[in-house]
Amino acid sequence: MQINLCHHAELPGKAAQIRQAHLHLAAIQSEWVRRRLLEPNHDTWLEPATTAGADNPRKGILASLGYALSENRSAKERRWLLDAILTTQLPPVVDRDYVESWGEPSSKERFDKVIRSLRGFASRAYGVRGREIAREIWLRDAVHLEKNWLN
Repeated sequence: MQINLCHHAELPGKAAQIRQAHLHLAAIQSEWVRRRLLEPNHDTWLEPATTAGADNPRKGILASLGYALSENRSAKERRWLLDAILTTQLPPVVDRDYVESWGEPSSKERFDKVIRSLRGFASRAYGVRGREIAREIWLRDAVHLEKNWLN
C-alpha cells in the first residue's frame, strides 16, 4: 500500500527515518481499515458515540489524530497533521457512519469536513472569553488549507 502523507507539507527528519515512518504508518492504516470492517465494539473502535450521538462525539477524528490546540503544537505541526488527515485512511473512531461521513482520502468531501470542523470550532469560540486565540488559530488553519488545497 502506497501512502501519500502530505500534500504541501514537508516531513520532519532524515530520509531513513521518513522511510521507516512511512512503513509504520502504512501498517497502522491497514489495521485501521481492517478494524473499520469489523463490527464496532470497544476493542476495535477508539471512542464510543456519546449520548449526543455520532454527530457530536467527545473526541472525533481531529483530536484522535493529535490535532489539538492544547498540545502547544506549532502552526507547521498542526498543518502537517491536517494534511495527513486529508490524505490518509482514518482510524475507527466513534462508529462506521461517523468515519464514512469524512469521505475518502484526498476527496472534496474530506476537505469540506475538515474545513467545516475548523470553522465550527471557531464559530463556537466566538465571544467566549479566553478563546480568542484558539478561534484565530482555527480560522488561520482553515484559510491555510483553503489556499493550499484549492489551487
